[in-house]
Amino acid sequence: IQDQPAAVGAHQMETSYSLYIRDLHRAKSFGRLPAIPQNIKQEIFTNGPVIGMLSLYEDIRVYKAGVYVHQTGSFQGIHTLKIIGWGVESGQDYWLAVNSWNEEWGDHGMIKLAVGRTGIENSVYYVEPA
Repeated sequence: IQDQPAAVGAHQMETSYSLYIRDLHRAKSFGRLPAIPQNIKQEIFTNGPVIGMLSLYEDIRVYKAGVYVHQTGSFQGIHTLKIIGWGVESGQDYWLAVNSWNEEWGDHGMIKLAVGRTGIENSVYYVEPA
């Protein structure tokens, strides 16, 4: 164990953070939803946000507004987002998701992901709180 916090990008990890136990949450159950947009919408409507995983590409890092569809850049890995809703913009259905990067990224920390074009529907999970 290091005495100094590890660098994460341009940020330092907090050394005096003591709220860990209050940040823990318990789950009664969890599972993967079928890759059917209507099922995902029903889960969000009935029980609240779900977690989605998608392939991360370089161009998502510069996203600011509109409905995101991967256009350019190499694969960076798998990333998780909290899906909180859905909508339609300029005729394109989208998922409204919250990213963990910060509120300066994207549209105040959120992104609109094109339904059926980002692959996020293939890995959506629900959690039932204990």
